[in-house]
Amino acid sequence: MPFPFSLLVLLVTQAGSAPGPADSAAVLDAARAAQAAFERLRIDHLPAAMGSSGAECDEIVGRFCFWHGDDDDWVPPPEHPRVRAARDRLIAQLDSLGRLSPGHDWIAGQRVRYLVEHGRLDAAARAGAECGGTPWWCLALSGYVHHAARRFAPADSLFAAALARAPQADRCAWTDLSWVLDEVPREYRRAPCDRRRALEERIWWLADPLYLTPGNERRTEHYARHVLSRFQDQARSGYAVRWGDDLDELLIRYGWPAGWERNVSRRGYDGGGRSIISHHAPRSREFMPTRQFITDPATITQGGWDIDPDRPRSTYAPPYARSFETLRDPQVGVFRRGTSAVVVAAFDVKADEREGTWAGDPGTSGVNPLQGEATGEAALVFLPGPITPAIVSRSMGPGPFRLALTIPWQPGLVSLEAVGWGDSARAARSRWWLPLSGGASLAVSDPLLFDAPGPDSLANTLEEVFSALRTDGVVRAGDRVGVYWETRDWGDQPVVARFSLTVTRTGEGWLRRAARTLRLAGRNQPSVSLGWTEVLDDAPAVHPRSLALGLPDGPGGAYVLRIEVRVAEQTAWAERRLMVERR
Repeated sequence: MPFPFSLLVLLVTQAGSAPGPADSAAVLDAARAAQAAFERLRIDHLPAAMGSSGAECDEIVGRFCFWHGDDDDWVPPPEHPRVRAARDRLIAQLDSLGRLSPGHDWIAGQRVRYLVEHGRLDAAARAGAECGGTPWWCLALSGYVHHAARRFAPADSLFAAALARAPQADRCAWTDLSWVLDEVPREYRRAPCDRRRALEERIWWLADPLYLTPGNERRTEHYARHVLSRFQDQARSGYAVRWGDDLDELLIRYGWPAGWERNVSRRGYDGGGRSIISHHAPRSREFMPTRQFITDPATITQGGWDIDPDRPRSTYAPPYARSFETLRDPQVGVFRRGTSAVVVAAFDVKADEREGTWAGDPGTSGVNPLQGEATGEAALVFLPGPITPAIVSRSMGPGPFRLALTIPWQPGLVSLEAVGWGDSARAARSRWWLPLSGGASLAVSDPLLFDAPGPDSLANTLEEVFSALRTDGVVRAGDRVGVYWETRDWGDQPVVARFSLTVTRTGEGWLRRAARTLRLAGRNQPSVSLGWTEVLDDAPAVHPRSLALGLPDGPGGAYVLRIEVRVAEQTAWAERRLMVERR
Protein backbone atom coordinates (compact mmCIF):
# COMPACT_ATOMS: atom_id res chain seq x y z
CA MET A 1 0.00 0.00 0.00
CA PRO A 2 1.14 3.64 -0.42
CA PHE A 3 3.28 5.01 2.38
CA PRO A 4 1.49 7.29 4.88
CA PHE A 5 0.65 10.81 3.71
CA SER A 6 2.21 12.36 6.82
CA LEU A 7 5.56 10.76 5.96
CA LEU A 8 5.33 12.06 2.39
CA VAL A 9 4.74 15.61 3.70
CA LEU A 10 7.68 15.31 6.08
CA LEU A 11 9.99 14.21 3.28
CA VAL A 12 8.85 16.84 0.81
CA THR A 13 9.28 19.69 3.30
CA GLN A 14 12.88 18.64 3.79
CA ALA A 15 13.64 18.29 0.09
CA GLY A 16 15.35 21.65 -0.08
CA SER A 17 18.48 20.21 1.45
CA ALA A 18 20.20 16.87 1.18
CA PRO A 19 18.67 14.39 3.63
CA GLY A 20 20.78 13.56 6.65
CA PRO A 21 21.43 10.00 7.82
CA ALA A 22 18.14 9.77 9.71
CA ASP A 23 16.18 11.23 6.79
CA SER A 24 17.87 8.84 4.34
CA ALA A 25 16.85 5.93 6.52
CA ALA A 26 13.26 7.18 6.52
CA VAL A 27 13.29 7.51 2.74
CA LEU A 28 14.59 3.95 2.39
CA ASP A 29 12.01 2.61 4.85
CA ALA A 30 9.24 4.31 2.90
CA ALA A 31 10.50 2.88 -0.39
CA ARG A 32 10.69 -0.64 1.01
CA ALA A 33 7.22 -0.37 2.54
CA ALA A 34 5.77 0.74 -0.80
CA GLN A 35 7.53 -2.08 -2.69
CA ALA A 36 6.36 -4.72 -0.22
CA ALA A 37 2.78 -3.42 -0.38
CA PHE A 38 2.78 -3.68 -4.16
CA GLU A 39 4.10 -7.25 -4.19
CA ARG A 40 1.48 -8.31 -1.61
CA LEU A 41 -1.25 -6.82 -3.79
CA ARG A 42 0.17 -8.52 -6.89
CA ILE A 43 0.14 -11.92 -5.16
CA ASP A 44 -3.47 -11.33 -4.04
CA HIS A 45 -4.52 -10.76 -7.66
CA LEU A 46 -2.61 -13.57 -9.35
CA PRO A 47 -4.82 -15.89 -11.42
CA ALA A 48 -5.76 -19.10 -9.63
CA ALA A 49 -4.54 -22.46 -10.90
CA MET A 50 -4.44 -26.08 -9.81
CA GLY A 51 -0.95 -27.29 -8.98
CA SER A 52 0.72 -30.49 -10.01
CA SER A 53 -1.31 -33.63 -9.54
CA GLY A 54 1.56 -35.37 -7.82
CA ALA A 55 3.95 -35.64 -10.77
CA GLU A 56 7.51 -36.22 -9.68
CA CYS A 57 9.78 -33.19 -9.93
CA ASP A 58 12.23 -33.13 -12.82
CA GLU A 59 14.59 -31.33 -10.48
CA ILE A 60 14.54 -30.09 -6.90
CA VAL A 61 16.40 -26.84 -6.24
CA GLY A 62 16.34 -25.97 -2.57
CA ARG A 63 12.72 -25.46 -1.56
CA PHE A 64 11.40 -25.65 -5.12
CA CYS A 65 10.15 -28.35 -7.45
CA PHE A 66 11.02 -27.68 -11.09
CA TRP A 67 9.56 -29.21 -14.24
CA HIS A 68 11.14 -28.89 -17.68
CA GLY A 69 9.06 -28.22 -20.78
CA ASP A 70 5.73 -27.66 -19.05
CA ASP A 71 5.57 -24.01 -20.14
CA ASP A 72 5.85 -24.43 -23.91
CA ASP A 73 2.14 -23.90 -24.50
CA TRP A 74 1.44 -21.67 -21.50
CA VAL A 75 0.23 -18.16 -22.31
CA PRO A 76 0.41 -15.50 -19.58
CA PRO A 77 -3.06 -14.20 -18.77
CA PRO A 78 -3.63 -10.44 -18.91
CA GLU A 79 -2.42 -8.62 -15.83
CA HIS A 80 -5.13 -7.57 -13.39
CA PRO A 81 -5.99 -3.86 -13.85
CA ARG A 82 -5.52 -3.21 -10.13
CA VAL A 83 -1.98 -4.55 -10.32
CA ARG A 84 -1.07 -2.28 -13.22
CA ALA A 85 -2.58 0.73 -11.46
CA ALA A 86 -0.74 -0.14 -8.24
CA ARG A 87 2.56 -0.40 -10.11
CA ASP A 88 1.93 3.03 -11.58
CA ARG A 89 1.50 4.43 -8.08
CA LEU A 90 4.60 2.60 -6.85
CA ILE A 91 6.69 4.08 -9.67
CA ALA A 92 5.46 7.57 -8.78
CA GLN A 93 6.39 6.97 -5.14
CA LEU A 94 9.84 5.66 -6.06
CA ASP A 95 10.39 8.66 -8.34
CA SER A 96 9.63 11.04 -5.47
CA LEU A 97 11.78 9.12 -3.02
CA GLY A 98 14.59 8.82 -5.57
CA ARG A 99 14.74 12.59 -5.90
CA LEU A 100 15.04 12.85 -2.13
CA SER A 101 17.83 10.25 -1.98
CA PRO A 102 19.44 10.12 -5.45
CA GLY A 103 22.49 8.27 -4.21
CA HIS A 104 20.73 5.22 -2.81
CA ASP A 105 21.41 2.10 -4.87
CA TRP A 106 18.34 0.20 -3.68
CA ILE A 107 15.85 2.92 -4.64
CA ALA A 108 17.58 3.54 -7.98
CA GLY A 109 17.38 -0.17 -8.73
CA GLN A 110 13.70 -0.49 -7.84
CA ARG A 111 12.85 2.53 -10.00
CA VAL A 112 14.50 0.94 -13.01
CA ARG A 113 13.06 -2.47 -12.19
CA TYR A 114 9.40 -1.45 -12.12
CA LEU A 115 9.68 1.01 -15.02
CA VAL A 116 11.05 -1.81 -17.22
CA GLU A 117 8.38 -4.19 -15.91
CA HIS A 118 5.74 -1.58 -16.75
CA GLY A 119 7.06 -1.26 -20.31
CA ARG A 120 8.23 2.35 -19.86
CA LEU A 121 11.70 1.81 -21.29
CA ASP A 122 12.44 5.45 -22.11
CA ALA A 123 11.64 6.46 -18.54
CA ALA A 124 13.75 3.54 -17.28
CA ALA A 125 16.69 4.75 -19.38
CA ARG A 126 16.34 8.22 -17.87
CA ALA A 127 16.16 6.71 -14.37
CA GLY A 128 19.34 4.74 -15.06
CA ALA A 129 21.09 7.87 -16.33
CA GLU A 130 19.95 9.80 -13.21
CA CYS A 131 21.35 7.14 -10.87
CA GLY A 132 23.64 8.85 -8.40
CA GLY A 133 24.68 5.78 -6.47
CA THR A 134 27.63 3.43 -6.79
CA PRO A 135 29.07 4.00 -10.31
CA TRP A 136 29.37 0.35 -11.34
CA TRP A 137 25.81 -0.38 -10.21
CA CYS A 138 24.47 2.61 -12.14
CA LEU A 139 26.23 1.34 -15.28
CA ALA A 140 24.72 -2.11 -14.71
CA LEU A 141 21.24 -0.55 -14.43
CA SER A 142 21.71 1.18 -17.79
CA GLY A 143 22.92 -2.11 -19.27
CA TYR A 144 19.80 -3.79 -17.91
CA VAL A 145 17.54 -1.22 -19.60
CA HIS A 146 19.33 -1.56 -22.94
CA HIS A 147 19.02 -5.35 -22.73
CA ALA A 148 15.29 -5.07 -22.02
CA ALA A 149 14.98 -2.78 -25.05
CA ARG A 150 16.76 -5.40 -27.23
CA ARG A 151 19.75 -3.12 -27.75
CA PHE A 152 22.20 -5.89 -27.01
CA ALA A 153 25.40 -4.28 -28.31
CA PRO A 154 25.25 -1.20 -26.03
CA ALA A 155 24.07 -3.44 -23.19
CA ASP A 156 27.16 -5.59 -23.72
CA SER A 157 29.42 -2.53 -23.52
CA LEU A 158 27.70 -1.15 -20.42
CA PHE A 159 27.89 -4.44 -18.55
CA ALA A 160 31.58 -4.76 -19.47
CA ALA A 161 32.21 -1.24 -18.15
CA ALA A 162 30.26 -2.00 -14.97
CA LEU A 163 32.20 -5.18 -14.24
CA ALA A 164 35.51 -3.45 -14.87
CA ARG A 165 34.63 -1.05 -12.02
CA ALA A 166 32.91 -3.55 -9.72
CA PRO A 167 34.51 -4.86 -6.52
CA GLN A 168 36.26 -8.17 -7.10
CA ALA A 169 33.68 -10.16 -5.11
CA ASP A 170 30.80 -8.85 -7.24
CA ARG A 171 32.75 -9.23 -10.48
CA CYS A 172 33.64 -12.83 -9.67
CA ALA A 173 30.06 -13.67 -8.69
CA TRP A 174 28.58 -12.18 -11.86
CA THR A 175 31.09 -13.74 -14.24
CA ASP A 176 30.97 -17.19 -12.63
CA LEU A 177 29.32 -19.60 -15.10
CA SER A 178 29.22 -22.69 -12.88
CA TRP A 179 25.44 -22.58 -12.47
CA VAL A 180 24.68 -22.37 -16.19
CA LEU A 181 27.09 -25.00 -17.52
CA ASP A 182 25.89 -28.59 -17.70
CA GLU A 183 29.37 -29.90 -16.96
CA VAL A 184 31.94 -27.42 -15.69
CA PRO A 185 35.34 -27.96 -17.35
CA ARG A 186 38.01 -28.92 -14.84
CA GLU A 187 40.30 -26.06 -15.86
CA TYR A 188 37.46 -23.60 -15.26
CA ARG A 189 36.45 -25.02 -11.90
CA ARG A 190 40.01 -24.94 -10.58
CA ALA A 191 41.04 -21.53 -11.92
CA PRO A 192 40.82 -18.37 -9.81
CA CYS A 193 38.25 -15.85 -10.96
CA ASP A 194 40.66 -13.52 -12.76
CA ARG A 195 42.26 -16.41 -14.68
CA ARG A 196 39.00 -17.64 -16.16
CA ARG A 197 38.65 -14.79 -18.63
CA ALA A 198 40.05 -16.52 -21.73
CA LEU A 199 37.86 -19.58 -21.21
CA GLU A 200 34.82 -17.39 -20.53
CA GLU A 201 35.45 -15.53 -23.79
CA ARG A 202 35.33 -18.86 -25.63
CA ILE A 203 32.16 -19.92 -23.80
CA TRP A 204 30.33 -16.68 -24.59
CA TRP A 205 31.59 -16.79 -28.18
CA LEU A 206 29.92 -20.18 -28.62
CA ALA A 207 26.82 -19.26 -26.57
CA ASP A 208 25.78 -16.27 -28.70
CA PRO A 209 22.40 -17.38 -30.15
CA LEU A 210 22.74 -15.47 -33.44
CA TYR A 211 25.85 -13.77 -34.75
CA LEU A 212 23.74 -11.70 -37.15
CA THR A 213 22.28 -9.71 -34.23
CA PRO A 214 24.65 -7.05 -32.85
CA GLY A 215 25.95 -7.86 -29.39
CA ASN A 216 25.72 -11.12 -27.48
CA GLU A 217 22.18 -11.42 -26.14
CA ARG A 218 22.88 -14.57 -24.13
CA ARG A 219 25.71 -12.84 -22.28
CA THR A 220 23.69 -9.68 -21.60
CA GLU A 221 20.83 -11.88 -20.43
CA HIS A 222 23.19 -13.50 -17.93
CA TYR A 223 24.20 -10.14 -16.49
CA ALA A 224 20.60 -8.88 -16.60
CA ARG A 225 19.65 -11.86 -14.43
CA HIS A 226 22.30 -10.82 -11.91
CA VAL A 227 20.79 -7.33 -11.88
CA LEU A 228 17.39 -8.90 -11.19
CA SER A 229 18.94 -10.95 -8.41
CA ARG A 230 20.34 -7.80 -6.83
CA PHE A 231 16.87 -6.22 -7.02
CA GLN A 232 15.67 -8.92 -4.60
CA ASP A 233 18.05 -7.87 -1.82
CA GLN A 234 15.97 -6.46 1.05
CA ALA A 235 12.90 -6.53 -1.21
CA ARG A 236 9.56 -8.29 -0.96
CA SER A 237 9.60 -11.41 -3.13
CA GLY A 238 6.87 -12.14 -5.65
CA TYR A 239 7.09 -15.81 -4.67
CA ALA A 240 5.43 -15.19 -1.28
CA VAL A 241 8.55 -16.60 0.41
CA ARG A 242 11.83 -15.06 1.42
CA TRP A 243 14.36 -14.82 -1.39
CA GLY A 244 17.20 -17.30 -1.01
CA ASP A 245 20.04 -19.06 -2.79
CA ASP A 246 17.63 -21.52 -4.40
CA LEU A 247 15.66 -18.75 -6.10
CA ASP A 248 18.95 -17.12 -7.04
CA GLU A 249 20.06 -20.31 -8.78
CA LEU A 250 16.75 -20.74 -10.60
CA LEU A 251 16.91 -17.12 -11.76
CA ILE A 252 20.47 -17.35 -13.09
CA ARG A 253 19.79 -20.66 -14.82
CA TYR A 254 16.33 -20.07 -16.29
CA GLY A 255 15.68 -16.34 -16.11
CA TRP A 256 12.92 -14.26 -14.64
CA PRO A 257 9.51 -15.97 -14.90
CA ALA A 258 7.13 -14.92 -17.64
CA GLY A 259 4.27 -15.06 -15.13
CA TRP A 260 2.91 -16.50 -11.91
CA GLU A 261 -0.25 -18.20 -10.66
CA ARG A 262 -1.63 -18.92 -7.21
CA ASN A 263 -1.77 -22.63 -6.51
CA VAL A 264 -5.24 -23.23 -5.09
CA SER A 265 -5.01 -27.01 -4.91
CA ARG A 266 -5.00 -28.55 -1.45
CA ARG A 267 -1.57 -29.98 -2.23
CA GLY A 268 -0.21 -26.50 -2.82
CA TYR A 269 -0.52 -25.28 0.74
CA ASP A 270 1.88 -25.98 3.54
CA GLY A 271 0.72 -25.06 7.00
CA GLY A 272 -1.73 -22.49 5.65
CA GLY A 273 0.89 -20.59 3.63
CA ARG A 274 0.56 -19.55 0.01
CA SER A 275 1.97 -21.51 -2.89
CA ILE A 276 3.06 -19.78 -6.07
CA ILE A 277 3.52 -21.43 -9.48
CA SER A 278 5.99 -19.63 -11.74
CA HIS A 279 6.14 -20.11 -15.51
CA HIS A 280 9.20 -19.40 -17.62
CA ALA A 281 9.28 -18.11 -21.17
CA PRO A 282 7.74 -20.62 -23.59
CA ARG A 283 10.09 -22.52 -25.86
CA SER A 284 13.25 -21.44 -24.13
CA ARG A 285 16.41 -22.98 -25.52
CA GLU A 286 19.78 -24.13 -24.21
CA PHE A 287 22.46 -21.99 -25.86
CA MET A 288 25.33 -22.63 -23.44
CA PRO A 289 27.86 -25.01 -25.02
CA THR A 290 28.59 -28.45 -23.62
CA ARG A 291 31.88 -29.18 -21.90
CA GLN A 292 33.04 -31.07 -24.99
CA PHE A 293 32.36 -28.07 -27.24
CA ILE A 294 34.10 -25.72 -24.81
CA THR A 295 37.17 -27.93 -24.55
CA ASP A 296 37.35 -28.65 -28.29
CA PRO A 297 35.12 -26.58 -30.64
CA ALA A 298 36.30 -28.82 -33.49
CA THR A 299 33.89 -31.49 -32.18
CA ILE A 300 30.85 -29.35 -33.14
CA THR A 301 29.32 -31.12 -36.13
CA GLN A 302 26.52 -30.04 -38.42
CA GLY A 303 23.28 -31.03 -36.71
CA GLY A 304 25.17 -32.12 -33.58
CA TRP A 305 24.29 -29.17 -31.33
CA ASP A 306 20.95 -29.83 -29.64
CA ILE A 307 19.51 -26.54 -28.36
CA ASP A 308 16.36 -28.24 -27.09
CA PRO A 309 17.45 -31.11 -24.79
CA ASP A 310 14.94 -32.78 -22.48
CA ARG A 311 16.45 -31.41 -19.27
CA PRO A 312 18.56 -28.36 -20.03
CA ARG A 313 20.87 -26.93 -17.42
CA SER A 314 19.96 -23.36 -18.35
CA THR A 315 17.66 -21.77 -20.89
CA TYR A 316 16.93 -18.50 -22.62
CA ALA A 317 14.19 -17.34 -25.00
CA PRO A 318 15.48 -14.54 -27.29
CA PRO A 319 12.72 -11.91 -27.38
CA TYR A 320 13.03 -11.21 -31.11
CA ALA A 321 11.34 -14.48 -32.15
CA ARG A 322 8.41 -16.56 -30.99
CA SER A 323 10.43 -19.75 -31.37
CA PHE A 324 14.03 -20.72 -32.03
CA GLU A 325 14.75 -23.89 -33.96
CA THR A 326 17.59 -25.82 -35.61
CA LEU A 327 17.69 -25.52 -39.39
CA ARG A 328 16.55 -28.73 -40.99
CA ASP A 329 19.06 -30.20 -43.42
CA PRO A 330 20.42 -27.06 -45.12
CA GLN A 331 22.48 -27.70 -48.24
CA VAL A 332 26.06 -26.52 -47.68
CA GLY A 333 29.20 -26.92 -49.79
CA VAL A 334 32.86 -25.87 -49.46
CA PHE A 335 35.00 -25.23 -52.56
CA ARG A 336 38.71 -24.47 -52.36
CA ARG A 337 40.18 -21.54 -54.27
CA GLY A 338 43.94 -21.56 -53.62
CA THR A 339 44.53 -20.05 -50.16
CA SER A 340 40.82 -19.30 -49.70
CA ALA A 341 37.54 -21.16 -49.95
CA VAL A 342 34.02 -20.42 -51.08
CA VAL A 343 31.27 -21.64 -48.76
CA VAL A 344 27.79 -21.78 -50.26
CA ALA A 345 24.55 -22.50 -48.42
CA ALA A 346 20.93 -22.86 -49.48
CA PHE A 347 18.03 -23.32 -47.10
CA ASP A 348 14.44 -22.41 -46.37
CA VAL A 349 12.73 -21.82 -43.04
CA LYS A 350 9.45 -23.62 -43.39
CA ALA A 351 6.73 -22.37 -41.07
CA ASP A 352 3.95 -24.47 -39.70
CA GLU A 353 0.83 -23.68 -37.72
CA ARG A 354 2.22 -25.05 -34.46
CA GLU A 355 5.43 -23.03 -34.51
CA GLY A 356 4.03 -19.76 -35.81
CA THR A 357 4.94 -17.82 -38.91
CA TRP A 358 8.40 -17.49 -40.35
CA ALA A 359 7.86 -13.92 -41.50
CA GLY A 360 5.83 -11.77 -39.17
CA ASP A 361 4.23 -8.49 -40.16
CA PRO A 362 7.19 -6.16 -40.83
CA GLY A 363 5.34 -3.27 -39.25
CA THR A 364 4.64 -4.84 -35.88
CA SER A 365 8.03 -4.71 -34.22
CA GLY A 366 9.31 -1.32 -35.26
CA VAL A 367 12.73 -2.73 -36.11
CA ASN A 368 12.34 -3.63 -39.79
CA PRO A 369 13.72 -0.94 -42.11
CA LEU A 370 12.58 -2.83 -45.18
CA GLN A 371 9.48 -2.57 -47.29
CA GLY A 372 7.51 -4.89 -49.53
CA GLU A 373 8.40 -8.56 -49.37
CA ALA A 374 11.57 -8.19 -47.29
CA THR A 375 10.39 -10.09 -44.23
CA GLY A 376 13.46 -11.67 -42.76
CA GLU A 377 17.23 -11.80 -42.66
CA ALA A 378 19.65 -14.66 -43.13
CA ALA A 379 23.39 -14.83 -42.64
CA LEU A 380 26.27 -17.19 -43.32
CA VAL A 381 28.98 -16.46 -40.75
CA PHE A 382 32.56 -17.68 -40.37
CA LEU A 383 34.55 -17.12 -37.15
CA PRO A 384 38.06 -18.54 -36.71
CA GLY A 385 38.03 -17.74 -32.98
CA PRO A 386 36.49 -15.71 -30.13
CA ILE A 387 38.39 -12.48 -30.78
CA THR A 388 38.72 -12.66 -34.57
CA PRO A 389 36.27 -10.50 -36.56
CA ALA A 390 33.49 -12.48 -38.19
CA ILE A 391 33.21 -12.79 -41.97
CA VAL A 392 29.53 -12.47 -42.87
CA SER A 393 27.31 -12.81 -45.92
CA ARG A 394 23.76 -11.51 -45.45
CA SER A 395 20.53 -11.77 -47.37
CA MET A 396 17.17 -10.16 -46.73
CA GLY A 397 13.80 -11.27 -48.01
CA PRO A 398 11.06 -13.83 -47.46
CA GLY A 399 13.28 -16.80 -48.42
CA PRO A 400 14.32 -19.29 -49.56
CA PHE A 401 17.89 -18.11 -49.01
CA ARG A 402 21.08 -18.76 -50.96
CA LEU A 403 24.33 -17.34 -49.62
CA ALA A 404 27.99 -17.48 -50.62
CA LEU A 405 30.99 -16.48 -48.52
CA THR A 406 34.72 -16.33 -49.31
CA ILE A 407 36.88 -17.24 -46.32
CA PRO A 408 40.57 -17.97 -45.68
CA TRP A 409 41.53 -21.62 -46.03
CA GLN A 410 41.69 -22.25 -42.30
CA PRO A 411 39.53 -24.03 -39.71
CA GLY A 412 36.79 -22.10 -37.94
CA LEU A 413 33.20 -21.99 -36.78
CA VAL A 414 30.43 -21.69 -39.37
CA SER A 415 26.96 -20.50 -38.42
CA LEU A 416 24.01 -20.48 -40.79
CA GLU A 417 21.28 -18.26 -39.34
CA ALA A 418 17.89 -16.72 -40.06
CA VAL A 419 15.46 -14.53 -38.17
CA GLY A 420 12.10 -13.13 -39.21
CA TRP A 421 10.67 -9.73 -38.52
CA GLY A 422 7.87 -9.16 -36.02
CA ASP A 423 7.06 -10.52 -32.59
CA SER A 424 5.49 -13.69 -34.04
CA ALA A 425 8.46 -14.50 -36.25
CA ARG A 426 10.86 -17.41 -35.82
CA ALA A 427 14.61 -17.77 -35.61
CA ALA A 428 16.66 -20.75 -36.75
CA ARG A 429 20.29 -21.72 -37.05
CA SER A 430 22.77 -24.50 -37.79
CA ARG A 431 26.29 -24.24 -36.35
CA TRP A 432 29.34 -26.45 -36.85
CA TRP A 433 33.13 -26.49 -37.03
CA LEU A 434 34.70 -26.41 -40.49
CA PRO A 435 37.95 -28.45 -40.29
CA LEU A 436 39.80 -26.97 -43.27
CA SER A 437 43.39 -28.16 -43.56
CA GLY A 438 46.07 -28.85 -46.17
CA GLY A 439 44.56 -32.18 -47.18
CA ALA A 440 45.55 -34.58 -49.95
CA SER A 441 46.53 -33.40 -53.40
CA LEU A 442 43.48 -35.14 -54.89
CA ALA A 443 40.16 -34.03 -53.42
CA VAL A 444 36.45 -33.94 -54.22
CA SER A 445 34.27 -31.09 -53.04
CA ASP A 446 30.88 -31.42 -51.38
CA PRO A 447 28.30 -32.40 -54.02
CA LEU A 448 25.44 -29.91 -54.42
CA LEU A 449 21.93 -30.63 -55.64
CA PHE A 450 20.28 -28.18 -58.01
CA ASP A 451 17.20 -27.99 -60.21
CA ALA A 452 18.25 -29.27 -63.62
CA PRO A 453 15.98 -28.18 -66.49
CA GLY A 454 17.47 -30.76 -68.83
CA PRO A 455 20.66 -32.68 -69.69
CA ASP A 456 21.52 -30.25 -72.51
CA SER A 457 21.45 -27.11 -70.34
CA LEU A 458 23.46 -28.08 -67.27
CA ALA A 459 25.45 -25.47 -65.39
CA ASN A 460 29.20 -25.78 -65.74
CA THR A 461 30.45 -23.56 -62.90
CA LEU A 462 29.61 -22.92 -59.28
CA GLU A 463 28.44 -19.42 -60.18
CA GLU A 464 26.01 -20.79 -62.75
CA VAL A 465 24.55 -23.45 -60.44
CA PHE A 466 24.25 -21.13 -57.43
CA SER A 467 20.85 -19.60 -58.24
CA ALA A 468 19.35 -23.05 -58.93
CA LEU A 469 20.53 -24.71 -55.71
CA ARG A 470 17.96 -26.76 -53.87
CA THR A 471 17.36 -25.69 -50.28
CA ASP A 472 17.61 -29.18 -48.78
CA GLY A 473 18.34 -32.79 -49.61
CA VAL A 474 14.70 -33.83 -50.07
CA VAL A 475 13.85 -35.23 -53.51
CA ARG A 476 10.97 -37.24 -54.89
CA ALA A 477 11.33 -40.69 -56.37
CA GLY A 478 11.29 -40.41 -60.14
CA ASP A 479 12.53 -36.79 -60.12
CA ARG A 480 15.42 -35.53 -62.18
CA VAL A 481 17.94 -33.58 -60.11
CA GLY A 482 21.22 -31.91 -60.98
CA VAL A 483 24.42 -32.76 -59.11
CA TYR A 484 27.42 -30.42 -59.11
CA TRP A 485 30.90 -31.04 -57.67
CA GLU A 486 34.52 -30.12 -58.22
CA THR A 487 37.65 -32.26 -58.40
CA ARG A 488 40.74 -30.47 -57.16
CA ASP A 489 44.21 -30.47 -58.70
CA TRP A 490 46.62 -33.39 -58.23
CA GLY A 491 49.79 -32.27 -59.99
CA ASP A 492 51.20 -30.79 -63.19
CA GLN A 493 50.58 -33.66 -65.62
CA PRO A 494 47.43 -34.86 -67.44
CA VAL A 495 45.89 -37.89 -65.73
CA VAL A 496 43.26 -40.53 -66.28
CA ALA A 497 40.51 -40.13 -63.67
CA ARG A 498 37.95 -42.85 -62.97
CA PHE A 499 34.68 -41.47 -61.57
CA SER A 500 31.80 -43.27 -59.91
CA LEU A 501 28.49 -41.95 -58.58
CA THR A 502 26.18 -44.06 -56.45
CA VAL A 503 22.92 -43.48 -54.59
CA THR A 504 22.40 -46.08 -51.86
CA ARG A 505 19.57 -46.49 -49.41
CA THR A 506 20.66 -46.35 -45.76
CA GLY A 507 17.36 -46.64 -43.93
CA GLU A 508 15.94 -50.12 -43.42
CA GLY A 509 13.33 -51.89 -41.35
CA TRP A 510 14.03 -54.04 -38.30
CA LEU A 511 13.36 -57.26 -40.23
CA ARG A 512 16.08 -56.54 -42.79
CA ARG A 513 18.50 -55.40 -40.08
CA ALA A 514 17.92 -58.70 -38.27
CA ALA A 515 18.40 -60.66 -41.49
CA ARG A 516 21.63 -58.81 -42.25
CA THR A 517 22.87 -59.48 -38.72
CA LEU A 518 22.23 -63.19 -39.28
CA ARG A 519 23.90 -62.92 -42.70
CA LEU A 520 20.67 -63.83 -44.42
CA ALA A 521 20.77 -60.58 -46.38
CA GLY A 522 23.63 -58.63 -47.90
CA ARG A 523 24.37 -54.94 -47.85
CA ASN A 524 22.04 -52.52 -49.58
CA GLN A 525 22.73 -52.34 -53.29
CA PRO A 526 22.95 -48.90 -54.94
CA SER A 527 19.71 -47.67 -56.48
CA VAL A 528 21.79 -45.62 -58.91
CA SER A 529 25.30 -46.54 -60.03
CA LEU A 530 27.28 -44.68 -62.69
CA GLY A 531 30.91 -45.00 -63.70
CA TRP A 532 33.06 -43.31 -66.35
CA THR A 533 36.64 -42.41 -67.20
CA GLU A 534 38.03 -39.00 -68.21
CA VAL A 535 41.41 -37.64 -69.18
CA LEU A 536 41.92 -34.45 -67.17
CA ASP A 537 44.56 -31.99 -68.31
CA ASP A 538 46.90 -30.11 -66.03
CA ALA A 539 45.79 -26.54 -66.82
CA PRO A 540 43.05 -25.74 -64.29
CA ALA A 541 43.42 -26.21 -60.54
CA VAL A 542 39.72 -26.97 -60.22
CA HIS A 543 37.71 -29.27 -62.49
CA PRO A 544 33.94 -28.61 -62.17
CA ARG A 545 31.49 -31.32 -63.17
CA SER A 546 27.69 -31.62 -63.23
CA LEU A 547 25.18 -34.14 -64.40
CA ALA A 548 21.43 -34.70 -64.35
CA LEU A 549 20.50 -37.66 -62.19
CA GLY A 550 17.25 -39.55 -62.61
CA LEU A 551 16.05 -41.25 -59.44
CA PRO A 552 14.13 -44.50 -59.98
CA ASP A 553 10.64 -44.98 -58.60
CA GLY A 554 11.78 -47.01 -55.61
CA PRO A 555 11.05 -46.96 -51.91
CA GLY A 556 11.33 -43.71 -50.00
CA GLY A 557 13.64 -43.10 -47.07
CA ALA A 558 17.21 -42.04 -46.33
CA TYR A 559 19.86 -42.40 -49.03
CA VAL A 560 23.50 -41.41 -49.47
CA LEU A 561 24.82 -39.92 -52.71
CA ARG A 562 28.55 -40.72 -53.05
CA ILE A 563 31.00 -39.39 -55.63
CA GLU A 564 34.37 -41.08 -55.87
CA VAL A 565 37.37 -40.35 -58.08
CA ARG A 566 40.52 -42.44 -58.54
CA VAL A 567 43.74 -41.20 -60.07
CA ALA A 568 46.52 -43.83 -60.11
CA GLU A 569 46.91 -44.90 -56.46
CA GLN A 570 44.96 -41.96 -55.02
CA THR A 571 41.25 -42.05 -54.14
CA ALA A 572 39.03 -39.20 -52.99
CA TRP A 573 35.33 -39.16 -52.25
CA ALA A 574 32.50 -36.99 -50.89
CA GLU A 575 28.94 -37.73 -49.81
CA ARG A 576 25.59 -36.02 -49.31
CA ARG A 577 22.56 -37.36 -47.51
CA LEU A 578 19.28 -37.52 -49.42
CA MET A 579 15.74 -38.01 -48.21
CA VAL A 580 13.68 -39.58 -50.97
CA GLU A 581 9.91 -39.16 -50.79
CA ARG A 582 7.55 -41.46 -52.67
CA ARG A 583 5.09 -39.83 -55.01
